[in-house]
Amino acid sequence: QTCHETLRCICFFEGCNTMSKSEKRLWEVLRPCPVRSEPHFEGQVLGRKRKGEKVTCAEITVDGWLKLADERGWILSDMQGLQGIGAILQPWHGEDVNLAVEEPQEQGLCCLEVVFGQVAVRAFPSRDAVALYYRRKGELVFARSQNFDGWLRLAGEDGWMLTVVQEHGTLLQPRAAQVTLNLDLWALSDLWAAVRRKRRMLGPAEVKALKEAEESTLLMAGMDYDHHVKTENADFLIEDGLLTKA
Repeated sequence: QTCHETLRCICFFEGCNTMSKSEKRLWEVLRPCPVRSEPHFEGQVLGRKRKGEKVTCAEITVDGWLKLADERGWILSDMQGLQGIGAILQPWHGEDVNLAVEEPQEQGLCCLEVVFGQVAVRAFPSRDAVALYYRRKGELVFARSQNFDGWLRLAGEDGWMLTVVQEHGTLLQPRAAQVTLNLDLWALSDLWAAVRRKRRMLGPAEVKALKEAEESTLLMAGMDYDHHVKTENADFLIEDGLLTKA
C-alpha cells in the first residue's frame, strides 16, 4: 500500500477537515444506537447516541452508514428490517438531503456507467474544484459513499463525480440490480482501478476489453455452476474461488 493510498484510507475512515459547513447535515437519532469506528458491524464501538439527540454528518455510504462530521465515528442510518428494526436516524426537519444513490447497495459499493459524452472527476465535491481527469461515455465507475448534494466519492481512485446536472441531465447511471446481482463489485472495481493506474484516460478498446472480461467471467462462472448442479461436484467452483470448503 502506497503512502497516497494510506492517506486516502485515513481520509475516508477518520475524516479530513475539508467539508464546508454547507455540505454537512443535521440528523436526528430515532432510537438508541452505537457509534462505530468503521462503517460496518465489526467496527469498534466508540460510544452511543440517545433517542432525540442531533448529530452532524458529512457523508453517507451507499449501504447507509453516516459519517459523523464533528467527531470520529459512523452510525448506521437504517437497519432495513434486520432484527425487525427500520430507520435509526432521519434528516432533521428542514435539512435538504439530495442523494445520488438512494437505494441501499448490498455490497457496500455502487457500480455506475457514464452515459454522457465526458464527465469530470473533481478533487472535491464542487464544480469549481480542479478536474483530476475525465471519464468517457461507456466507462464504469464505482462509488463507496456520497455527500448530501448529489456528489459521489469514488472507490478505487481519488475524486468525486456528479450524477446529474441541470444543463446536461443524467451523467452517470447506476447499473440495474439484476445486472450486478451475480457480480463481485469489489473485484470488478479493482480490475478497472488496476487498468486506470496504467492509463488514466481509457480509450474505447480498453473499455470494450474490460466489459468483455466481465461477460466472459460471468459466463464461465455460470458454466461451472451448471456443472456443479448436474454432477453435484463442487470442485470447479472451489478451484475458481467461487466456493470455499466448510
